[in-house]
Amino acid sequence: MDRRAFLSIVAGSPLVFGLRELLAQDPLSERPVPEWYRAALKRMKETNRYGIVIVVPDDPKERERWGKALIDRYNEIESRFHEPFGVVVLICLTSTLAEKLLEHDRKSAPARIDLRPDGRIAGKSELKIETLESSEKFGLAFAATDEQLKEQGPAIEKTLPESFLKSAEQLYKPGAWSAEATAVVLEKADAILPWIVWKCRWAESKAGFGDCIGIPEPNGLRRVLNQYWTQRSYIESDPCLPYGAKVEALPAEDPCPPCGMARISSGKARKFLSFYEK
Repeated sequence: MDRRAFLSIVAGSPLVFGLRELLAQDPLSERPVPEWYRAALKRMKETNRYGIVIVVPDDPKERERWGKALIDRYNEIESRFHEPFGVVVLICLTSTLAEKLLEHDRKSAPARIDLRPDGRIAGKSELKIETLESSEKFGLAFAATDEQLKEQGPAIEKTLPESFLKSAEQLYKPGAWSAEATAVVLEKADAILPWIVWKCRWAESKAGFGDCIGIPEPNGLRRVLNQYWTQRSYIESDPCLPYGAKVEALPAEDPCPPCGMARISSGKARKFLSFYEK
């Protein structure tokens, strides 16, 4: 076979053998992909976050139970198990969408599918409702793993200016507080949240956080995280909310009956409505 004939065959091979998607930079470019799903993938890529897909049940009652449990966890803004919101990108897919977008077997049990920041599947596992209905189980199961943070943290740190790192150092110790340093870190928080959590966990381990003898006072970075989640909760389309879930903001709380003064809110709560079908 001469060279020209060989090249003509190779040029057509992606179409003949179905390799066009494999060779394309965006494997989803020719599929009917929901814009909100594209937005989730974009956030993962741009902020170096891992993604966790929750494949919800087909049964309407069970689906409502799953959605309510998930949004209940979101509303627990001050909980120490709130880490998954924002540190990873949570995505909810119906079994039909999971089959189309991730080639998930829709006949299998509800599941979680872990995605790398570039959108590639990192693993699959079974998921039970009890994991979502317990704050502790949810926090431990869906938080970024130490292995992930050890990969993300140093990579993000290399992009941070020395002046920023020096400001952040003021917040490492238990009880540490600096309004100026907090403002500096909080300004970048959304883009570098995995780094903040990685450094916060490191500082807590140095201080013996979680020791059975006693738990030290939270460090400044943990306070920054709480402020970050509170601020984000007031955004109507908070990117820390699970993508694929339709929610609405709850009405503001009534004033305190005895004195008529407004209550101090720890964030804007949400109510689950439904999951997107397409």
